[in-house]
Formats: sequence, structure tokens, C-alpha cells
Amino acid sequence: MNKQQVENRILYLDILRVLAIFAVITIHVTAMDIIKVKDIGSFEWWVSNIFNSISRWGVPVFFMMSGVLLLNPKNDESTSEFLKKRIGKIGIPLIVWSIIYSIAKHYFIEMDKPEIITYPKILLTDIIFDRAYYHLWFIYVIITIYLITPFLRKIIKHSNIKEIRYLLILWFVSTIGSYTYESIYTCILHERSSYIRILDIPLVGGFIGYFVLGYYLNKIEITKKIRGIIYFIAGSSFILIPILIYSTSIGKTKLNEQFYNHFMITTFFITIGVFVFFRYKNFDNIIPVNMKKLIVSMSNATFGIYLVHMLVLGNIVNDIIPKEINTIIKIIARVILTYIISYLIVMLGRLNKYLKKYLFP
Repeated sequence: MNKQQVENRILYLDILRVLAIFAVITIHVTAMDIIKVKDIGSFEWWVSNIFNSISRWGVPVFFMMSGVLLLNPKNDESTSEFLKKRIGKIGIPLIVWSIIYSIAKHYFIEMDKPEIITYPKILLTDIIFDRAYYHLWFIYVIITIYLITPFLRKIIKHSNIKEIRYLLILWFVSTIGSYTYESIYTCILHERSSYIRILDIPLVGGFIGYFVLGYYLNKIEITKKIRGIIYFIAGSSFILIPILIYSTSIGKTKLNEQFYNHFMITTFFITIGVFVFFRYKNFDNIIPVNMKKLIVSMSNATFGIYLVHMLVLGNIVNDIIPKEINTIIKIIARVILTYIISYLIVMLGRLNKYLKKYLFP
């Protein structure tokens, strides 16, 4: 990659993409220690809880970055061109990696070892119903968003900023507000709240909101004063999440993970805070060209790293890092080592054009 190609990149998005995959890896590294309810309150549990809590922005930011890049009204691809380019690029690796993870799960992890003659049916079920391995859910969701993106582009192209803001307000109320209300209600009364039909607003549910939010926040100008307020709320949310997880899980037989959710209002504010911070940081003047090339390389490898990192973590890193060392050092070491090994696997795999197409796009 030459200097001109690097300069044409949106550098803050490349940096965010690299940090976001680190955040995702951190969530997976700490997940098993957090769910041990009997250890709630211990130093080890608190460290894992805090690391996990401060990493929850990773997945929503991925959707926001996709929105920045794909909702640009200047993109004039036809619907067929867009779907062929995007769905093909991630759809084929999804099927291949689903097969890999399904085999690993049944024959090496869970060890249920189904009969070879019955396994094709199990494999098909794993792929169709997203059961191959739990982290692959993200790709299923991004595919569904890609399917609707051509229509979202037309909406964005023919909408002004106020209309886009209105769409985001509807999403916030129906998704962030609704989920937060439901979570708090169940925590206080220990029962599900009644269905609020008016909050079931078509077209604005789920991760589509983060997708559009990314485009919106990249488009508008935010004053320094407003940014300061955003950072304060995001920082407060960083502190609040691990406390809420602890206070709603202590004494229970199962961890209450509601406050980790991508649609909890605290995660929402953290995600906005992180995104806005990096958008307004002037990296071009402080990062040398050679470092930019490395960042772009790491950014381009992110999808491949996402696909392979669970195998690396479960079958290599967890066996290398001693369990007896300090919890903080152990978590950081596992995250960094998982990333480095995954990155090297992706870069080596990409040397072969078939592996690059089917495994590491």
C-alpha cells in the first residue's frame, strides 16, 4: 500500500476498527470468569467485570463505522452491484467458518461427537439457525443490514439532517429506551413488563439505529461544549455498568447480563462517547506515515481476526498463559496474544488467493 492510498483512508475509522476488535476480544477473554456467580465480589471477578464493561462499545461501533462508509449518498452502486459485492464477500466466509466452528464444537469442544451419517443435518441446522459458534451472530446481523442498505441509502439521500435526527429519535425511544425500561423494570419488580405496542415502531429497530447513527455523527458538527457533555456521560456510564452488574447479580444463581447489552442506555452513551472522541481527534498530524500503514493493515485484517480469534483464544492462548498469574496481567496478555496470533494467521492466509477469498476476506 503506497502513501497515496494511506492518505485517502479515513484514519479515525481505521484506528477505531482496530480498537473495536481488541474490545471484542476482551469481552470473550473475560466472559468465562464473569459468569461464575459464586465468585462475584472477588478481586478476580471484579477485574473481569470491569474489563468486560469498558469493552461493550466494540460491537455497536462496528455497525456505526459501516454506516459511515455505506450510507454515503454519493455511492451510486445499483442494488444488485451492492449486494453482490458485500454479501458475497462475507457470506462465503460465514459458511466456511460455520463449518469449521461446527466441527470444532461438536468434535473437540463439547465433545458430543455425532455420527458422521447424521452430522450433515446437524451442520445444516447450525448454519441456518446460527448455532455453529456464538460469536458468528454478528455476521448474520450485518448481512440483514446489508440487505436493507440500498433502501436506507435512498432514505438518507432524500432526507435532511432534521429528518435523519427524527429517525434516530424514533429508534432511541423504541429500542434504547424500551430495552432500558424493560431491564430496570425486571430488576426492581422481578417480572417482565407489559408489552408497549406504541414502542414497536417498524423499520427503526435493532442495530439499524447504530448503522444510521454512525453516518449521522460523522455528518454533523458537534461543538466542543456538547462533546464535553458527551464525554462526561460516557465516563459516568463506564463507571456505572460494572456496579449495576454487581448489584443486580449478587446473591443470584445466574449473572444478570442485561446491563452489558448493546441496547442498554449506558452502552449507548459509551458508544457515542468513544465514536465522537476518535472522530474529533486529529490523528493525521500526530501519526507518521509508516505507522499509518501498519494501522491500515491491522484495520483491513479485522474481519479475518474476528472470524478466527475464538479458535486462537480457546485452543492456543488459554493453554499458553498460566492461570496462576495476576488477573490483570492475565487478561491483558490473553487479549494481546490472541490478537497478534490471529493477525499473523490472517496475514499469512492472505498470501494464498483462495484462503484470502474464502477464509480471510
